[in-house]
Amino acid sequence: MRDSDPKQNRIGRIIKIEYVHGSSKEYQIRSLSASRRCRIQSDRFLDELQPDDAQVMIIQYAVTEIGSPAMKSALTTAICLISCVMFWAQAVAQPATKSDTTVRVALIQFDAVPEQVEHNLKQMERLARDAAARGARWIMFHEGSLCDYTGKLDTLAEAVPDGPSTQSLIKLSAELNVLISFGLSEQDGPRFYITQVFVKDGRMIHRYRKTWLHLSKNDEGFRNEWARYDPGTGPELFEIDGIRASCFICADGNSFRCRERIRELRPQIVFYPNNRRALPDFPAFGEYAQQMAAPMLVTNRIGTSWVTPCSGGCVVFGPDGTVLAKANRDGQEEILIYDLNL
Repeated sequence: MRDSDPKQNRIGRIIKIEYVHGSSKEYQIRSLSASRRCRIQSDRFLDELQPDDAQVMIIQYAVTEIGSPAMKSALTTAICLISCVMFWAQAVAQPATKSDTTVRVALIQFDAVPEQVEHNLKQMERLARDAAARGARWIMFHEGSLCDYTGKLDTLAEAVPDGPSTQSLIKLSAELNVLISFGLSEQDGPRFYITQVFVKDGRMIHRYRKTWLHLSKNDEGFRNEWARYDPGTGPELFEIDGIRASCFICADGNSFRCRERIRELRPQIVFYPNNRRALPDFPAFGEYAQQMAAPMLVTNRIGTSWVTPCSGGCVVFGPDGTVLAKANRDGQEEILIYDLNL
């Protein structure tokens, strides 16, 4: 049905907004565009909208003295858009809530021999036991720590969480009463993923599948991820001991959108496993932590990945991008222990 009510008759009419927590306010229509969308007195609206109101995200409302269904629809759109903007602005302005929790983390750099899964598992168990004996509660290995890069995904990629390696590390994490985060090539039906797995309390609590894959045209050391792997769906939020966490992997960091998505999730900790020749200078990754407004745990391998020598350099960044702790970048095995305040 066409709305025959003249535009000028709607100017000055009142919108009544009822908030979820019970209060209500009235606002006046300021103008109408040719497309029948309206502008309320948004400056007054934004000034009066309080932080508690913004938490509602999309407010419940009632509209009074509206001349037609078309007008009501236009007002509905305007109100919802303004409330969403207010919620977003408040979320960006405030850092993630601190938990007053201190967690001893262990970032481990070791030489994962390509395609030698059993050997690497034994090394990871040795190192995890050492870290746990030193009081670590969260233990993190690098990207692809189980088999490194390989051209034999049909035989070396594993199911998650039902594959043998994940099951072995689930049992180890339960025995040590720690979180273990590690990387592997995952097979899920016909698809293959570069996956970082998180296990604790006798189960898998999260897996993240690398999304922004690395393109290597010469495929040196089987590092052309585009040729072998499927992309994931991007970072998500998960919990470890009540702490909000997120994860991204190596080349994911090249994507501004990836880092923005993590920032929007408002995690209290970010895991960033790598498998590369060398990490960049500290300010480069420090900017990532600063952008995401959360502490960031970075791991990298040592030893030789096929033909690529890797230098390690695990590091803990604060939410402002400062370096809180760092391991050697000389290619030496190391367990970096740090008490992280969250």
